[in-house]
Amino acid sequence: MISVFMIAYNSLSNTMRSVESLMTRTHEPVKFHLLDNGLHDGTWDWMNAL
Repeated sequence: MISVFMIAYNSLSNTMRSVESLMTRTHEPVKFHLLDNGLHDGTWDWMNAL
């Protein structure tokens, strides 16, 4: 399993690109740890929907 720690601050488009890139390039299970640095852009909703 791969653990990924990401810090996010209102950059949903960058977070989406990063997560989608990792998911398409690995065959290992991935556990994401999203560190909220003041999110107000829908990142939490998007991550919870994965």
